[in-house]
Amino acid sequence: MKLARPVACLAALALCLMLLVGGLGPTAVYAQNQPPPVSLEVRVGYDGAGRFRVNHWFPTEIIATNDGPDLRGTIEWHVRGMAEPAFSAPLDLPRGAHKALQMPLLIPSNVRQATLVLMVDGVDLLAQQVPLLPLLSDLVLVGVISSDQSLLNSLHTVQFAHQLATRVISLDQALLPDHGQMLSGLDVIFIHELSLGELRPTQREALELWVDMGGRLVVGGGHAGALASANLAHLLPVEVGALRPNVELQALEQVLDPALVASSVGSATAHAVRLRPGAHSHDQAQLVTQIEHGAGYVIFTAFDLAATRAWLHEAQFWTEILTIEPRIELASSFRWRSDDLLRNALNLAATRLPSTGLLLLLMATYIIIVGPLNFWLLRRRRRLEWAWVTTPLIVVFFLVAAYGSSLLLRGTNAQVHQLAIVQGVAGNSVGQRTTFLNIYSPQRRSYDITFASDSLVSPMSFEGWRSQNLTLHQHELNVGFENLLIDVSALRTLLIEAPVTTLPQVSSRLERDALHVSGEVQLEGSTGLRDVLIVKGTNAQLLGNLEPGQTATVDLMLNQSNFPGPIGNRLNDDGLIRRSRVLSQIFDHDRFALGGGQFGGARRGIPNDAVYLMGWTTEPGASIVINGRTVAPQSETLYMIRLNFSNESV
Repeated sequence: MKLARPVACLAALALCLMLLVGGLGPTAVYAQNQPPPVSLEVRVGYDGAGRFRVNHWFPTEIIATNDGPDLRGTIEWHVRGMAEPAFSAPLDLPRGAHKALQMPLLIPSNVRQATLVLMVDGVDLLAQQVPLLPLLSDLVLVGVISSDQSLLNSLHTVQFAHQLATRVISLDQALLPDHGQMLSGLDVIFIHELSLGELRPTQREALELWVDMGGRLVVGGGHAGALASANLAHLLPVEVGALRPNVELQALEQVLDPALVASSVGSATAHAVRLRPGAHSHDQAQLVTQIEHGAGYVIFTAFDLAATRAWLHEAQFWTEILTIEPRIELASSFRWRSDDLLRNALNLAATRLPSTGLLLLLMATYIIIVGPLNFWLLRRRRRLEWAWVTTPLIVVFFLVAAYGSSLLLRGTNAQVHQLAIVQGVAGNSVGQRTTFLNIYSPQRRSYDITFASDSLVSPMSFEGWRSQNLTLHQHELNVGFENLLIDVSALRTLLIEAPVTTLPQVSSRLERDALHVSGEVQLEGSTGLRDVLIVKGTNAQLLGNLEPGQTATVDLMLNQSNFPGPIGNRLNDDGLIRRSRVLSQIFDHDRFALGGGQFGGARRGIPNDAVYLMGWTTEPGASIVINGRTVAPQSETLYMIRLNFSNESV
């Protein structure tokens, strides 16, 4: 009887274990032997087939279908050479769900494969290899929105810029982004037809911002382009009228050298058009018209873009029409070299080392007190035997005083500072903001940092000339980093890109000739600008401070070569940001050259033929959330407003 009771207990325990294993068994066998109930359909890059521009943002879309029970997991992108994972986003999939998830990606290296992983409860439920087709910066990238995959393939054979090849790719209209900066990897966009219907308002706004920042947009007409020309009517250089059949396209040959024209264009259905103010035509029949928008321009062809497919001179024709200029792309140029713009530009008291004289004075004071003064006082009181007590106390006092003064200087909370550079066009209210956000940590600590959901946050941090890859967490309401570790007294800089909807309103009446730019600029609105410069190329005129409603006279000589220095040295460098160093780091190199920056080259200043107004404000920066607490960083903003001339349009 005594033996039977333990045996019975063991039997009962064995039965419980069998039931427990039996209960868990189907799940384990299902995970190992059966395919997961979730399927992922992935479209990556501009064309949905993996093409992307290295070091530029590009779109992705993940369509997840769940045929099993409810699950909640995380989508992760794993890319060789980046953080593991590089990008992460939560995914909630009820039974029967069919969800589309858009995730902007940025890959700074020439990798040809990424891994998409669905994590559930810390376990890889599904892993999928995604092929990538990287495109480097040493080419002109032309995107075509058309159901005809071979349209304009003749452009592969031409050079729009010296020593740069041309690559033509198809663009997936469904992946056309809502953020203008996600189009920055494209130099030219042709819109032949919108087979999926009208563009969303956010897509049109993104396209317009891309043009303002220097993009070249070509919209085709004819039957195929009727919807596109109506959808983008506000951007076009003409008012589009009715279609006319059998319009001769012979006027296009006027653009070419007559001695080289070996075939006729023929005829096509084309729109009647009427030029808008500021627009011009490339031919006498107004078949190809153009208007400037900011740093870029929009071209409209009254005929179907496919009408010139059989013309032997199609590629040569477009090289005469399209001109490609360098664009001021701040974020990609600093990412390319892992360069921190705030490296030498931030005036932060907590990071300043004491002067040599102060250190020598403190050392001398310590030596005198702990040695001669301590001995003299003890001998005077005839208590030399107390030296073993007073000497350690003096040492402890100096240690506490040093630590206390350091704590008083640095504080205990993270200090957040930012430099925002806003690019815009006079007369427009929408622009592009590139923010360098610097975090100084007085102690070794980890931080959770989140930004607004419309921000494109580079998945890395900058420290001097080095960068560290980070995992970017993308949520529906915000994006940011989790557990970002910053060492004692270390500085980390983050790079954020976002659109802005308010700009200083500047009106200008300018004329220019070969020797100078003259006229007036007036600052409107309610915000003043400090250290205002008028800049063209390597020449600048300092206007000083401009208050709202104030008008300043422009008389800029174009033979000074004084930008970014020495005129930058006359700016106020006593505030949060050393303004002269910011301008020097941006414009003292050929940072924005076509095909990639040429830091050993001699070209400096503004890389195009435009005139800019540059001015500073110290208005508070956009709020961010650090460890659940909203923080308004100390901020300075540099506005770069492209000015219009009297005979130009916005």
